[in-house]
Amino acid sequence: SSLLVSFSFALGPSVSKYVEGVLLIAVRRPYDIGDRIVINDPSSDKGFSPSTTWFVEDVNLSFTTLRFQATNEIATVSNSSIAQLRIHNGNRSSTAFVTIPLFFKVDTKPEQIRLFHSVIEKFVADKASHWKSIIHLRTESTNNSLIYLEYSLRLEHQASHQRQSSILREKGELIRFCIKEMKKSGINFRPPHKPFDLFIKENCTYTEQDNQQQNETMKSALLASNLKSE
Repeated sequence: SSLLVSFSFALGPSVSKYVEGVLLIAVRRPYDIGDRIVINDPSSDKGFSPSTTWFVEDVNLSFTTLRFQATNEIATVSNSSIAQLRIHNGNRSSTAFVTIPLFFKVDTKPEQIRLFHSVIEKFVADKASHWKSIIHLRTESTNNSLIYLEYSLRLEHQASHQRQSSILREKGELIRFCIKEMKKSGINFRPPHKPFDLFIKENCTYTEQDNQQQNETMKSALLASNLKSE
């Protein structure tokens, strides 16, 4: 293959790019028909995002035909155009890790967190066909105004990212269970209601403090939406 690449460079950039695409399929073989993949720039830190996945419909030495999972659209790309990109293959990945952010009241006691953790452990054990284990339940941050504690709950699923629909469905079930248990224990963070002020004064100066206050208001509204009961 190295001899073929050297020869292709001698013939010009167009031939070189084509050979690069051929080698992608013939040598590297990053995917097969039916695989769920995500394509990212090598410099990006993005991982396997469910909203940007494609299914491989057909492959030849020149082109790959893909179906966009979100809209069912079909796209055909030249292999040379993706040869230098980072290709995540859900079908070849091991079991998926799932991370859920949780927001507790700032005065939540450590023993309450431990009790909540044991309840989640029992839920995972009862759903052993879906979940393998809890990886961690740990503090991520406290908000600057000491309003809430942000925790990260990470679990290992039984399936790979190829079964993304099942993973998302079971993640949603777990989120609803967490919220229910947090409310039952009285440890869920409930952001204060802050109405949006849509009145804009003429000739006013929009300061950085105004920007920060608006961001905090938006964050509180989003948290309230996330923690809303079914």
